[in-house]
Amino acid sequence: MSHLGKFNFKKIILLAGLPRTGSTLLSNILAQNKIFHIEGNSALCQLMWDAKQSCDTTAAQQLKGNNKLELVKNNILKSIPNSYYPNTSDKIIIDKCRPWVSLPNMELAKEYIDPNIKTIIAVRPLDKVVASYANILFNNGYKEDVYNKLLSVDDEVIINSFVSTYQAANQKNNNYFFYSYDNLISNTEKVIKNIYKFLDLKVYKHNITKINQTVFENDSFYNLKGMHDIRDTIKIKKNPVVLPEWVKIKCDEMTLALYNKIKENNHGTFC
Repeated sequence: MSHLGKFNFKKIILLAGLPRTGSTLLSNILAQNKIFHIEGNSALCQLMWDAKQSCDTTAAQQLKGNNKLELVKNNILKSIPNSYYPNTSDKIIIDKCRPWVSLPNMELAKEYIDPNIKTIIAVRPLDKVVASYANILFNNGYKEDVYNKLLSVDDEVIINSFVSTYQAANQKNNNYFFYSYDNLISNTEKVIKNIYKFLDLKVYKHNITKINQTVFENDSFYNLKGMHDIRDTIKIKKNPVVLPEWVKIKCDEMTLALYNKIKENNHGTFC
């Protein structure tokens, strides 16, 4: 049974996947339709995860001692989305956070938000993702070993996002919609129409000729100026970064594995 109806808003749609895949552009296009409430990178997933961990570990002894563990955990976790998105009555929330699609986080969303929650997942060839992110780092004066940093198993930006996205791609799930950055840029109108179809919503006539940025993030908190700026016209901007050969080989292997899983398990949703 869906938990929807207990919230201030109509429902939540998750926006996840790889970084540097046009999610800020997509958010600003969709935000033209006033049925949506869209913000920058969301802390909702982390807040809910931390609350669950507290109930299950540090607060578990007291909660179990009073026979209140499941009751309190259920009440607290279901209340967090309302607290995070107050004053959003009759809106459809698009909650943007790359880690949503990891298996534990999806179970969290299904249990405490909506068992049939839908997720839009952004992908792009990994060499383009790394080159784009590296360009941002170089433009912000980063001088350390950029590629070993970005492809480290401890990296939360690309590798963790890849692992989570691969986990999603490895499932047969009709509530997942995969879009590629290349298609978003080259065939924007088709991608948007397919998203509306996926969400079972009437298609809205979006302005894709000139994009007015209304969804912002304060990139000073990331120390990465320009990270979430978008251009008012949709087009590919030439990236001057040339990847080392070892980086390109590793990225190509990861891209092939990911895209094969998407095509294998999510027929008809990879747009």
